[in-house]
Amino acid sequence: MGAGEIETLTSPLWAAIIGQERAVALLGRSATAPGHAYLLAGAQGTGTLDAARRLAACLVCPTDPPGCGDCTACRRALRGAHPDVIEVEPEGTFIVVSQIAEVIKEAFRAPFEAERKVIIVSDADRMNETAANKLLKTLEEPAERTHFVLLTDAPDELLPTVRSRCQRIDFTALSADDLVGALTAGGLDEAEARRLVRLSAGRVDRARALAGPLGTLHGEVTAVMRMLDGRGGTVAGAVQTLTEAIAATNSALEATQKEQAKALEAEVKASGYPDRLA
Repeated sequence: MGAGEIETLTSPLWAAIIGQERAVALLGRSATAPGHAYLLAGAQGTGTLDAARRLAACLVCPTDPPGCGDCTACRRALRGAHPDVIEVEPEGTFIVVSQIAEVIKEAFRAPFEAERKVIIVSDADRMNETAANKLLKTLEEPAERTHFVLLTDAPDELLPTVRSRCQRIDFTALSADDLVGALTAGGLDEAEARRLVRLSAGRVDRARALAGPLGTLHGEVTAVMRMLDGRGGTVAGAVQTLTEAIAATNSALEATQKEQAKALEAEVKASGYPDRLA
């Protein structure tokens, strides 16, 4: 492993991607000499979306070397809120041709504030055949300053011609020790971290969610299940308990969302974006 790859693995921007040293080294190398299309292949919870946003942050970052992780451009890209980082996901069961048509229009528009534009397509295997063929034409003749990052947990479901136009980077299943290390680094004690890892079935996103308000809800559900004894009164009490627990969880999540939305609104106003882009 070269000095540049070691630097990538230890940089603050990439350090949050756990257990994916090879993938991170390849993506970090791409930050200075990016290809036009990437295929990040890995099961849910292995960090593909997080990695895609970090690659995007590198590509829109104005610093030298790119990918400082701390500038406004990087922070917005990591939150999925940068005007030159477009995120696409299925509207329903499939990614349909109308979505891809909009993506292609966006691909050929000039970047708004960065030197490059990045389009991240989640669940790319869920493009129907017409949509995939339409995207293929753009991958074959890409816009000069636009980069595609396709995410999938089923790469063999993509058209072979689409796969062949992308640089494929595989994400491996995370070990229990990797997950425990990520959770303890976030402040959890090891015993609680190991409990959440068992509940999350190896997915770091689930484990982190269970460490927050959803963990409290899970605890309430578990307690209610243990108290059920077949009596109607017990069931009625369980329903009341769960209703209150769900309401409390929703309130906590809504409060967090409002804080994030307020911060983003202030950032957008400070950036001076025109109304359409804002």
